[in-house]
Amino acid sequence: TRTDLTTSRKYPTFFRVVPHDGVQAPSIANFTVKTLKADKVVIIDSQDDYSRALAPAIQSRLRAQNVDVERESVAATDTDFSSLVTTIGNDVDVVVFATQTAAAAQTMSQQLREQGKRAVVFGTDGAYSPTQYKPRNGYVSSFAPDIRDVSGTAQLVRAYNVFSKNKAFGTFGPPSYMAAWVLFQATTVACKDGKVTRAEVLREVKRTRTPSILGGSIRFTPVGDIFSPKFYVYKVTDGKYTLAG
Repeated sequence: TRTDLTTSRKYPTFFRVVPHDGVQAPSIANFTVKTLKADKVVIIDSQDDYSRALAPAIQSRLRAQNVDVERESVAATDTDFSSLVTTIGNDVDVVVFATQTAAAAQTMSQQLREQGKRAVVFGTDGAYSPTQYKPRNGYVSSFAPDIRDVSGTAQLVRAYNVFSKNKAFGTFGPPSYMAAWVLFQATTVACKDGKVTRAEVLREVKRTRTPSILGGSIRFTPVGDIFSPKFYVYKVTDGKYTLAG
């Protein structure tokens, strides 16, 4: 999701079926300001390539809207945030935790409650996990909707549940499925003349116009980003996820 993977134009064979940080950052900032009415926010990164790109982008967007923002950083391997929680003021409204680990988001939320802090955790992407991130009150932003909420996908979901023996899944699998579908489709078209080259597959990927199991269709911009990008915000209440934005 790092924005410059496409905007720098350094990687002509790179395409993505999900939006980038340049879409997620304003989505989170606008929801935090307009819906949550937050005046003071703490943003935490996980010291990895993902969060160190996303966290400052969110910070910039929030400060542009006159929100009081504090920045913190934890290791991706940390499992106890109690000492950090101690430093979070009682006047903080939202803790935006840029993390790919649902368990970390859950621990952060629990320890805020244990210390009597009123801030709610706003997790990102990997925090979408009803089996792990299930706070009493929280939020999560994801680059794809929950496929179970998308019209017309019931048969596909049932087939996957049979295949996986009801293994839990979140919002990462369906976009990965679509990425593979794009490649298979492009290769199939390229093979129509009985042979295939990388150049042919690249040409057909660029031409992609295929319906998506996540709704709408997949089509790429000249730099490899998906057309009509959108992030989704879910409200989590006692572990129940509902689409909020």
